[in-house]
Amino acid sequence: MGNTFTYKNPIYTDAFESIRDPQITVVDGVYYLTGSLPPYWEGLSPGMKLFRSPDLKNWEFAADLIRRDDVPDAAWYKDRFWAPEIHHTGGRFYLTFGAKNEAKGADFGMAVLVADEIAGPYRMLTEEGPLAVGRGIDLSLMTDDDGKIFGFWASGEWIQVAELGLEQATPLTEPARCVTMAPGTWEDRVIEGPYCIKRGGVYYLFYSCGARGYEVGYATAPSPFGPWTKAENNPLFGVQNQEACDKMGIPFTGDPDHPLFFAGHNSIFPGPDGRDWTSYLIQEKGKPEQMGIDPIWIEDGVVKTTA
Repeated sequence: MGNTFTYKNPIYTDAFESIRDPQITVVDGVYYLTGSLPPYWEGLSPGMKLFRSPDLKNWEFAADLIRRDDVPDAAWYKDRFWAPEIHHTGGRFYLTFGAKNEAKGADFGMAVLVADEIAGPYRMLTEEGPLAVGRGIDLSLMTDDDGKIFGFWASGEWIQVAELGLEQATPLTEPARCVTMAPGTWEDRVIEGPYCIKRGGVYYLFYSCGARGYEVGYATAPSPFGPWTKAENNPLFGVQNQEACDKMGIPFTGDPDHPLFFAGHNSIFPGPDGRDWTSYLIQEKGKPEQMGIDPIWIEDGVVKTTA
């Protein structure tokens, strides 16, 4: 019999104090992790870092992906390095993240960088300005079976998609809306954190909403451009909290004694047992944000998970 993989969420490690929006890429059997680093809301973001692990539990620093101190003051991406992801396609590694220049009062835009190795060095493809699709955050890339690249991102009250040309980081199609917020439900207040996979010819788009705390749902479609159908078993996972529900005027239906404050903003990666796994932001009450990991699978078109 093979070894059983055991773990306990959240994944606490000395490699980083705290992390949000964790995303894992596997290269030659090694797990590489990046995500948003503190301070999240006040103070200057230090940049983005890469961590590596042989087993998803013991992590160590691997590289600086970008350091704020190395970014020119006039650059549009000087501040607020948010929700980085690394996408391996065509033999190269593409780093995406949201950023802005606070001194200029600019709004969030999305950056795309490229490197030949996962640890870099990365070259900025969007040096002159953000990806030309308008305001957005949480850009996530997906390579389709025919090699076409699609970018999914959060933009106000909806998740959008466009086909992208990665050589110059330019949109090849007009942005199209995938899923939108639903006022008065768990999908109110914010919709973000898209991540798309394709299984059995069907596209599965995950997204997170913060009306009742932080929760993850998904939608399915026959094409990246839809039509997208929200799943009947939404939200897939997450945590409600009474304060958030009261603020939004939404009934609280969760467990008041739940040990977690919230859980969400997930991504998918090949896990230690060969199945799909999800990584996601998880926070125990009174403790800093960390990463959670769990298996995720599809039965008769329905996504299921132990998260």
